[in-house]
Amino acid sequence: MQSEYRLAHLMRGIWVEHENLGLLVVVGETLHGPMIDDITRQPATVVPRLMSQPAAAAELISNAGMIRRIYESDTDS
Repeated sequence: MQSEYRLAHLMRGIWVEHENLGLLVVVGETLHGPMIDDITRQPATVVPRLMSQPAAAAELISNAGMIRRIYESDTDS
């Protein structure tokens, strides 16, 4: 359940921190398909998949709120 929580927390953060529907769509499309099962079984596969979209990845981590959310999701805060 922890992996699903992390994903949900970060996806919500994309909308709350960026309010950019286009970015949310790009991330959603990047994680679509068999990737959803991988998230629960092998969460480490998410980062390389997101890095396949360098512009979206850069926008995600250029926001202090998203960095905080990443930290919180990794520490179960």
